Amino acid sequence: MKTGKFFVLFNVAILGLFPNMQALAGPAQKKVLNVGIILRLNDQFNESVSAMMTGIETAKALFEKDHPSVKIVFHKYAHSEDLESVVAASNLAIKDKVPAVIGGELSEESFVLRDKLGANKIVFITPTSSNPAVTENQPYAFRACFSDRLVASQLANLTIDHLKPKVVGLLHNVSSPYTDFLSQQFLETFKERMSKHSQTIPIFEEKVLRDTTDFSEQIRHFMGSKVTHVIMPVHQTDFLRFQLQAAGVGFFPVYVGSDGWGSNDNVLRKFVTESKSGANFV
Repeated sequence: MKTGKFFVLFNVAILGLFPNMQALAGPAQKKVLNVGIILRLNDQFNESVSAMMTGIETAKALFEKDHPSVKIVFHKYAHSEDLESVVAASNLAIKDKVPAVIGGELSEESFVLRDKLGANKIVFITPTSSNPAVTENQPYAFRACFSDRLVASQLANLTIDHLKPKVVGLLHNVSSPYTDFLSQQFLETFKERMSKHSQTIPIFEEKVLRDTTDFSEQIRHFMGSKVTHVIMPVHQTDFLRFQLQAAGVGFFPVYVGSDGWGSNDNVLRKFVTESKSGANFV
């Protein structure tokens, strides 16, 4: 997440919501803005929620410092991994009539929140969703993060220009809007580059579904195709399962991933310090 950009977007959104502020009793009292927080507040999915909450609280403090007549009050609505709980959390925010909501750690969660909240003219700000479709032509939805279109394109360019793979494998999770878009965009950029490249680099795509626990078939195909670099634009749970199973059969490619792996500290700890697979990561 680009923290500085989130601060700017948060402040701009807050300013735009001044007409919805409720004045406390008394002429000298501060104006109050109620903001909903819809996140995996009780979950350790990839340890990013605590960092997001720190950023959100910091943005709040900075805004209130610059605007001493304003008091921001957060209303927190926790949800779990299933989208039904995201719907339930958004219904609570709608019931409480908060004018704005910050949430949507994952793009699939943001699509739900965008549709539910937008229909009630509630401003929705997602700190980390990167699928551009979340906000395209959506007047009440805003992203603070980079676009998956840029991420996947640059990932393809990095792989070709700097990693110099002999054979590329792509693990494509088609069940998630985040992973599906990244994989499609990577393939599009990779194939376009190969059409202009002096030497073609073979690429083999393996499609999987959500909650796949056995990657033996995909690993076997990659090994048979002599894949040297595996592109993993997936969440860390898929990656952990895959690389441990791959190591178990002696498959040690270079893994190339994106922000779905979590924070830099999380990647270092989970995939390097604590890893016993001997895997290589980019």
